[in-house]
Amino acid sequence: MVRQYRNRLGLTQEELAWRADIHRSYVADIERGGRNITLRSVASLAKALQISLGMLFVSTDDAAGLTGTNGGLTHEQTTRDILLVEDNPADVELTLRAFRRAKLANPIKIARDGEEALEQRSGSEW
Repeated sequence: MVRQYRNRLGLTQEELAWRADIHRSYVADIERGGRNITLRSVASLAKALQISLGMLFVSTDDAAGLTGTNGGLTHEQTTRDILLVEDNPADVELTLRAFRRAKLANPIKIARDGEEALEQRSGSEW
């Protein structure tokens, strides 16, 4: 999603990284799916892309031409499930609190390890 929104703005990876105050190679890794992204980086990228945090969880096709504080998205369009994989209960709570503060409406599924995450993904519409 980062690449799609970046391209819509006509930004290079370097310019987006500068705007988000993150390293340019990190943006490339995120776009390739080669890095696990932190919540702080998600928020920085959303701000740099001038979109709401929730918009990074919605395809640009769904968000095309939409406006408003929520990007004009309907509740259904912003409620794709998020799978949080974390083994530390304190970090799970911190992440959930950050999502609440960002007013992210997406349902959060929690897995304690990779095996549990794969089990949750199997048979669902991810």
